[in-house]
Amino acid sequence: MSGRSLKPVAFREEKTVNAVRAGDVLSGRYRLEEKVGEGGMGAVFVAHDTELDRKVAVKLLAAGLVNDAEVMERFEREARLTAKLDHPNIIPIYDVGRHEGRPFIVMKLLQGDSLAGRLRAKGGFTTDETLRLVRQLAAGLDYIHAQGFIHRDIKAGNIFVAPDGHATILDFGILRSKEATTGITRTGMVMGTPHYMAPEQALGLKDVDHRVDLYALAVVLFECLTGTLPFEADSELRLIQLQAHAPPPELVDRAPWIPKVVADVVKRALAKNPSERYGTAAELVTALEAAYAEAKASKSSLPAVQVTGPVPTTAPSLRRQQISRTNLQVVNAALPTTTPSTNELAEVVRPKRAPMILGVLAVVLLMVGGVWYATREPVVEPTPLPTPPLVAEVDDAGEEDVVDAGEVEVVVDDGVDAGVFIAELEDAGVSVDAGAALVETTPIKKQPATKKKGRVNVITTRGGEPYWAQVSIDGVAKGRTPLLLDLAPGRYAVRIERSGFKSVTRDVRVVAGKPVVVKLELTP
Repeated sequence: MSGRSLKPVAFREEKTVNAVRAGDVLSGRYRLEEKVGEGGMGAVFVAHDTELDRKVAVKLLAAGLVNDAEVMERFEREARLTAKLDHPNIIPIYDVGRHEGRPFIVMKLLQGDSLAGRLRAKGGFTTDETLRLVRQLAAGLDYIHAQGFIHRDIKAGNIFVAPDGHATILDFGILRSKEATTGITRTGMVMGTPHYMAPEQALGLKDVDHRVDLYALAVVLFECLTGTLPFEADSELRLIQLQAHAPPPELVDRAPWIPKVVADVVKRALAKNPSERYGTAAELVTALEAAYAEAKASKSSLPAVQVTGPVPTTAPSLRRQQISRTNLQVVNAALPTTTPSTNELAEVVRPKRAPMILGVLAVVLLMVGGVWYATREPVVEPTPLPTPPLVAEVDDAGEEDVVDAGEVEVVVDDGVDAGVFIAELEDAGVSVDAGAALVETTPIKKQPATKKKGRVNVITTRGGEPYWAQVSIDGVAKGRTPLLLDLAPGRYAVRIERSGFKSVTRDVRVVAGKPVVVKLELTP
């Protein structure tokens, strides 16, 4: 037997923490009344401050984490750092303490709901609503950055919106100073929420700066405008990979009603390279407001071409949409190019463009001296028409037609102001009313299908604005609109449901390699 003696092993004594419940009093002052939220890091209670006779919110660290020194230090650092911040769009901290070894933070009790909750309920915001929200978030973020801090976890769940629209930034649990910019904890974990994580944050780079917050703000902006997150995946690891490497999806593919100039601002804010993004949140808001003003001005200021001739007396089978003046793209008709799949890290492949001969339209334009008709966007030089995808448009009261948009016909609709061109997609064999003004086109050469599946974009609106509804495909629930689905070729029963509105079922044909847009207006 060896002469070496065995040394006793010292075991760390772990604290036993009792559960807290309504009625418990913290620090002899804060009486817990109701648990209003709970997550992996802890729980939030409504409490009564018995000294100042007011309602407050109390955030307690989860009992299972009190023996984790790193988590304890981070939780208490949140309180110390947040208490230094004084801004109307940042949650005020009133007090900190410990209850039976369990740290807690006392904060202002806010009325309203999280932005995540509002998005779940509404499905997306109008551009005006989004601008009002983003202005406030930008002000709060620029203030945080000016104080030398980086939030690192901006997301819809950490933004609270009051009934009057006032926005407050919450949860500073991973707030860091710019002097300590590492994105990884001592245990090597990447910090943040994968859906909102900037590429440099996802890669675990040490020299991240305030622009990770600006990227996350752009994700929130994208989410508000489209009702969807830029990237979805079946695991957090996959999401982190997508954030790090995959190009951002085109916003107008998710929300065709958003002006392209606005979408371009969001696209720059989602740039992979931090140097290509806006330098401050205020710069992002300024660019966004300018783009939105440009889109509204271009939509209302350009004169329409006056067209004479008979007006059809019966409406065609498909809902008609306004067409732009230069490239004959159907405005608000949801003609997206295919966005990158969340299951592949690949560049966006755009369909090749084919020229269009402007027959009768060219004659009309010459007669009026080159005056262009009404459009959403001013463009100096005309551009050719992109190869249209498969489009499924549904009348409010009629059946759905699925057509291969190989030709675009322009008609005058009796439901719009005289002189405004309306574009309609017609299937072969569907007649057009006599007397309609037609633009002759050359057939567009179809590109061979490169994908085995077709993408279905389901959009629901109310009063022309995005409004969420539940979607089921062949009786299987798939989620809320706006919703993107990759389906095998075939016919599917797409059902739209929302409490208080009429349920609608439409038969949709999916073709390999072609996107299908199903857009429905909800009616009570």
